[in-house]
Amino acid sequence: MFPEAYSINCVRQIRLWIAEGFVKEKQGKILEDVAQDYLKQLIYRSLVQVEWVDYDGSVRTCRVHDMIREVIVSRSEELSCCHVSIRDCSSFDGIGRCLSIHNNLDTPLERTTSSKTRSIIVSRADEVPNSFLSTCFENFKLMKVMDFECAPITYIPKEVGNLFHLRYLSLRGMKVQMLPKSINKLHNLETLDLKRSLVSELPTEISGLCKLRYLAGYIQNDDIEYHINSRKAIKVPSGIGHLESLHKLYNVEACSNAFIAELGKLRLLRRLEITKLKRENGKTLCIALKKMSDLRSLRICATSEEEILELQSILANDPLKVLQALPNLMNLRFLDGYEGKQLHFEGGGFQKLKYLTLEKLGGLNRLKIDDGALPHLEKLRIGHSPHLKEVPLEFII
Repeated sequence: MFPEAYSINCVRQIRLWIAEGFVKEKQGKILEDVAQDYLKQLIYRSLVQVEWVDYDGSVRTCRVHDMIREVIVSRSEELSCCHVSIRDCSSFDGIGRCLSIHNNLDTPLERTTSSKTRSIIVSRADEVPNSFLSTCFENFKLMKVMDFECAPITYIPKEVGNLFHLRYLSLRGMKVQMLPKSINKLHNLETLDLKRSLVSELPTEISGLCKLRYLAGYIQNDDIEYHINSRKAIKVPSGIGHLESLHKLYNVEACSNAFIAELGKLRLLRRLEITKLKRENGKTLCIALKKMSDLRSLRICATSEEEILELQSILANDPLKVLQALPNLMNLRFLDGYEGKQLHFEGGGFQKLKYLTLEKLGGLNRLKIDDGALPHLEKLRIGHSPHLKEVPLEFII
């Protein structure tokens, strides 16, 4: 489905597999973990090549060897399964299960009145006519996957509500500024990716998407890269607590105490990133976090350099006492925010933590880790913390 030599984001690929129904449930594992095992097997067999490994050892991007890709494309065409590099869309008869567009749409799909197409992926397109979108949303009623990542599209028509079977919708990197209210009709939607789009606020109707597993979004400002304000979180309306299937909620604003309290209903949440917290939100946040027993990655960001988030105050004056109550936490980042002079990891705490990042902690001067704490820690990353004078001896040797 992707162009030759294309760098494929592994998380994106995994969610596409899930949306297509290729991933089967296994007892004791969520679908994302099963799909991760599939990807590892393909890598071990050299059918997929690793391209970029993250700091925590996880494979972030991969690609398919050109020779392997030729075999895949040839077989797909035999099965009328995929249309690659569409130049003249008027020749598309609507029979192909997958429509992969690698370049410009020279001719719209106006003559296609019905389609058995289940998925559309647009890559490296300089232009996407409005007529193409209208045809997709009005006539492709069996659609499960619509991936328009970085496509030059500025709006999503209300007809998107016609796609009852849609499970995956990616508007990542697009210039779309708002979602239509008809999105509440997408009762089977599992993935909504709004990263680097221009969507700053979600409609209230989003609370009706009870099967949603992945909700992520932020506005990227490339003019201030590596700056605390380079990403602007999205506003999520009240009713977030209805999305009880959520596993990932990424970069959202803490609008109110009521909103934070609702987060406690998301018992399956594995990753949470939240910003714009205030001191008065502290107690409510503590209560909500204690209910997220499966939380593995938590990131709390400051709003601005001028209004540094006092994480110490928010988390009951001792953030670690609250966080170590999360039994499955594997990735913990302290970015800005914490103004305390000491971080003390007591014995018996954080039994599953593997990755710890301390960065831009202006007041921190001592890191203390007791025996028995952090038994599975694999990587400790300490960024700019100018007053840090003392770390445990075993981390130096």
